[in-house]
Amino acid sequence: MLRSFSRKKWLIVFPVLLLCGLIVVIFRSISLAAGSWVQLSLAFLPIFLCCALFLGVGLVLIQIYKKECEGSRVGYRKTIKESSPLFFGIAYLAVPLIFTYLILWMVLGIFYLIRAIPSVGQYIGSIFSFGPFLLVLGSLVLGFLSLFLLFLLAPAAAMKKELTPSLAKQSLWQIQKNPFKVYISLLVALIPLLVVVGILSLAAVVTEMMYVASGVGLVVVLKWFFMMLPYCALLTPIVIFFFHFAFESHQLIWKNQ
Repeated sequence: MLRSFSRKKWLIVFPVLLLCGLIVVIFRSISLAAGSWVQLSLAFLPIFLCCALFLGVGLVLIQIYKKECEGSRVGYRKTIKESSPLFFGIAYLAVPLIFTYLILWMVLGIFYLIRAIPSVGQYIGSIFSFGPFLLVLGSLVLGFLSLFLLFLLAPAAAMKKELTPSLAKQSLWQIQKNPFKVYISLLVALIPLLVVVGILSLAAVVTEMMYVASGVGLVVVLKWFFMMLPYCALLTPIVIFFFHFAFESHQLIWKNQ
């Protein structure tokens, strides 16, 4: 746990979190004047983009942590340079998730068109309301799947020289062989992350209601951006711990196979 508070690791993770926060702020600012259908797209897309960025930083963190556990000398720049070939494979995992979500989003647009039919649209839309429910549920499942793959693939990919789709199959095999260990490990890794994110998000919501909302346009966006800075700084050690624990879980699960 103490290794999660390393200053050098903080300098690696914080800029990535800052970039993710900036992506969220940009998408959220665009959605201010958009309809509910576009707002839904702009709410979920940052999740998949940020997961791709987190996978990249997770590969570096796990390789650094592995060297620390082995007692080897850690060269941060050298490790990042050695990890660069893995970064090109991130698209293999990110693009299918984003593409699948865009399909769900476009299908959801059909229900919005049905609801917009004059006179009878509201009644027909009410009958088919189960469709949007299932599509939104599917989007949430994709978001959770991204986090699940992040936990499983980051340590597996860090042990390889390239990131390929076959690693996803290995991860599925890992779940089939030890489902209980995988789910429990993920739960333990998520508890501190969810608790901290929940507390920070609650503070952000209260701040937005009491202070940030008292403005329009660019003023609100600027308030979101500067409120995001301490949010990302406080979240950084928890993200580092998440990847450290992912590596330890990976070692424990594969050790018994």
